Amino acid sequence: MTEKPPTSSATAWTSTKILAYAVGHVLNDMCASCWFSYLLVFLNGVAGLSPVDSALVMFSGQIADGLATPLVGVVSDKSTGFPAIGFGRRKTWLAGGSVLVVVCFYGVFGTCVPKLLTAS
Repeated sequence: MTEKPPTSSATAWTSTKILAYAVGHVLNDMCASCWFSYLLVFLNGVAGLSPVDSALVMFSGQIADGLATPLVGVVSDKSTGFPAIGFGRRKTWLAGGSVLVVVCFYGVFGTCVPKLLTAS
């Protein structure tokens, strides 16, 4: 008879743990749906780019992502994070990336900040 190895609570996959991992990807999916549905229409219709140029803009973003992802992985492997506040090396990069996504989305899809500040 073979005996199953004991599973500790750290390695057990509970429903809560699975849900927590899934929720972490929600922001990525929401951003992707905005980029791939609205941005192409915006670049073509509002910004006045040709369909080919609009596609090249979007494709260049995918190329940049493909190059940046492994680089960020290497850099995050070497970082220590902020252990004083409970942020390890991965959570620090995740939090920083989330802030950048919010700022960039507002810059692309929001109101122009200088115009908003000077409006009377």
